[in-house]
Amino acid sequence: EQQQKPKLTLRAFWSGYFDIICFSNGSQNDNSGTNSNKKKSLSIWLKWKRKLPFKPNFKLTKYKGHAIEIARKAIKQGYRIIVAFGGDGTANEVANGIIGSNACLGVFPAGSGNDFAKFFTYNPNNIKYKKIDVGKINNRFFINNLGIGFDANVSTYMQTSPIKGGAGYFIGVLRTLLQYSPSLVELTIDGEKISGEFMTISVGNGKYHGGIFKMTPKAEFDDGILDLSLVRKTGKFYFLSKITKAFTGEHLSMPETKYFQFRTLIIKAKKVLKAHVDGEINVIQNKVFNITIHKKALNVCYS
Repeated sequence: EQQQKPKLTLRAFWSGYFDIICFSNGSQNDNSGTNSNKKKSLSIWLKWKRKLPFKPNFKLTKYKGHAIEIARKAIKQGYRIIVAFGGDGTANEVANGIIGSNACLGVFPAGSGNDFAKFFTYNPNNIKYKKIDVGKINNRFFINNLGIGFDANVSTYMQTSPIKGGAGYFIGVLRTLLQYSPSLVELTIDGEKISGEFMTISVGNGKYHGGIFKMTPKAEFDDGILDLSLVRKTGKFYFLSKITKAFTGEHLSMPETKYFQFRTLIIKAKKVLKAHVDGEINVIQNKVFNITIHKKALNVCYS
């Protein structure tokens, strides 16, 4: 559904993890993408910037959560287009800063996975506007996906891995698989309870996870529901032999895979589990996760 253009000022605001500029300045996501990707993205942006009818205001983030603060302050100052230069984690922070306002999120991909930007990439010279749904896990919004247990452990590996992008994520899956042991969890999906040990617990507002895995292929950003992909505990070699099916979403045909679409989800575990939120780790760790959908809660500007 195409939305009407929100009221804008003739100013644009830019927030991002400029790793190639402020790597030594304390950026919290130094490993979000390869230097070559960032240099290419920055080069393209600088060419666009010279053609803009206004001068963007650049802000550099210095610590985890800083982009949320920058975005909120920018809104109070009258900015209405807030662009995240980075990966999905960058976009997540900016989104958490602007949800509930009439400001618009733009994403310029310079991360490792760039899952959200596969559908919404910002081009300042050709802007469309759309309202999309967002998910919420406990007290944190997410715009594309989240993973609990195995998925979060892979994201933890990615934070320090020298290999980024889809290849790096795939290697992370292999390394994590060698030492991962799934925990028993209970899930309440729109009131229906199921329990078990699951290799993956993936929730999607969008289709892609980790750049290359189509874990929630039926997901849409504006359908008013979230998607859940569960893969029950299997032998590690069997899991490894089938993992490429997730590249295209064919893993849904596996008997070990269960797929749901929901509005509310409660996950309970006996021990504390990690959750990655749009690829960001150490955001939420808990024994109980409450996940909900918030319809048309975020304005996105894209081309």
